[in-house]
Amino acid sequence: MSKKLLGVGTDFGLWYRDDLTTSAWVQVPSSGSVIGITVQSNGNLIGVGTDNQLYTRDTLNSPWVQIPNSGDMQAIAAGIGNGLLGVGTDNALWSRDDFMTSPWQQIPNSGSMVDITIMSDGLIIGVGTDNQLWVKNNLTSPWQQIPNSGSMIGIAAMPDGMIVGVGTDNQLWFRTNLSSDWANIASSGSFIAIAYGEQVDL
Repeated sequence: MSKKLLGVGTDFGLWYRDDLTTSAWVQVPSSGSVIGITVQSNGNLIGVGTDNQLYTRDTLNSPWVQIPNSGDMQAIAAGIGNGLLGVGTDNALWSRDDFMTSPWQQIPNSGSMVDITIMSDGLIIGVGTDNQLWVKNNLTSPWQQIPNSGSMIGIAAMPDGMIVGVGTDNQLWFRTNLSSDWANIASSGSFIAIAYGEQVDL
């Protein structure tokens, strides 16, 4: 297994590349139509379909299987264990303890978000409906705006603290930490969502 960067293209297809800047994008076979993606710690993929329902696949080559009672979501992030953190179509945050069996629980006063990611230290980063980045220490703490963080539509956290964002231009951008400036990733393709995680080598 190795780490891979996963992207949802403007074609709603799923793509992967082996590193952030130098490898070529490869389309995932039979990846369907998705608008969001996350990777669990065991390599399991969870996607948000264009119908706002959640689907899971064990590997990049596995078929999608619909997750029961999983709507209505527009973005998701893998949580601790089998848990999920999601952004509903209402732009509020929702959580479920087990991605297959638990019901969604709305998080009070969770703001108005379009995407979400969880950093390795547990910080939660959200992309607001204002296309700015916001950070909170835990699910119940208040959001704090990250200065000079727009204009984004998607976000993913890397294990080393680097942040990869999808700009409103559908290009990929990165910043080495929460306070650094955005830098464009050359030849990054055209995407609407991004994720990073362990995947079985193809």
